[in-house]
Amino acid sequence: MPELVLETDDGKKTKIISKGKPVLLNLWASWCAPCLEEISEWSASKDRLDAAGLSVVLANVDGLEGGQGSREKAKKLAEGRKFPFTWGFPAAASLKRLVLMHHTNYAIKQDLKVPASFLIDGDGRLAAIYHGKVDLDQLLHDTTHLGDSRSERRLAAVPFPGRWDARRVMASADKRARAFLDAGEYEHAALLYKEALPHHPDHAPLLHEFGTCLQKLDRHGEVIPVLKKALALSKDPLELADIHTMLGRTYQRTGQRALVGRHFMKAVELNPGTFVAHYNLGAYYASSRNYLASSTQFRRALAADPKNPEAWNYLGVPLINMGKPDEAKSCFEKAVEVAPNHAQGYNNLGMLLERQGAPKKAEALYLKALEVDPAMAQARRNLDRVRSKSKRD
Repeated sequence: MPELVLETDDGKKTKIISKGKPVLLNLWASWCAPCLEEISEWSASKDRLDAAGLSVVLANVDGLEGGQGSREKAKKLAEGRKFPFTWGFPAAASLKRLVLMHHTNYAIKQDLKVPASFLIDGDGRLAAIYHGKVDLDQLLHDTTHLGDSRSERRLAAVPFPGRWDARRVMASADKRARAFLDAGEYEHAALLYKEALPHHPDHAPLLHEFGTCLQKLDRHGEVIPVLKKALALSKDPLELADIHTMLGRTYQRTGQRALVGRHFMKAVELNPGTFVAHYNLGAYYASSRNYLASSTQFRRALAADPKNPEAWNYLGVPLINMGKPDEAKSCFEKAVEVAPNHAQGYNNLGMLLERQGAPKKAEALYLKALEVDPAMAQARRNLDRVRSKSKRD
């Protein structure tokens, strides 16, 4: 299970899952009659739950996303009924993770409605999902299986014996990992990819996605061997191009410049029509002060995506160094035309006009850059400089 946080009734934040002890996480609402009936039954049988070593955590969803009820109503109800369990309100990110876990554990999508409960074992792994009221005897019976292996749990969950298709087990883990990756939940996605890969260690797309996840987490030391393995296994030119691009970026971030250009050039070779490969190669050449090659790559990137403000902005930089200020000016103007909130474009245009002897126009552009991004230190320094010079003159 991913990390889940609950804001308790006293305003404190606590982690729902604590390793070493199983937890029943219940979603409830003050307006939900079955929820309140269920909590009353559990309250009356708290001794049995305690004897089973099971902690119950009640997460209230009143008022979420414009729904019924309110926190005030939920708090008043819980205090009046004196719930003998930990209860509170789930953090928005935690509820999002819980919904993802729910949806990715079912082949047929179904809504997550209250009451719903999640049985989590002492290792923090999801053991069961219950829709509607949970029968207490069934819950206590299920708790006795928490020490079983995953295969034993699966057998206990079905009405008759049979054989499991390992490919579907792998696909399920793959599906969950991809869902968390797409949702930007990179930490948990990484754990799920590690769970999925042993089932299919030579699956290039899965390795590629795992590498993407690790790169998002800045775990560069782990990224490189994963992507190298994906590179050796993949047969898809587009996938290979993306892997080369990712390796180039990783080597760039780890200061291994000798390997950066090689991978970016290979990415362009494999997928010459892609924006990303040309853009990265252009940036690499610019950092190497190969301005002609840099401008060529940025132009090719813009051929693929003519409305990308970053490429227009960065094309202007090598053009200045090549002694082509008018072309550079057109590029900076194009950057702020396609993206009126592009602070760096205004700043670069201002610096160019300042060099060309137009301090008033430059000052206005620096102010515009700061209007877009008040924290932009370079624009602030440029503005202070041009104003100081104007006073002296």
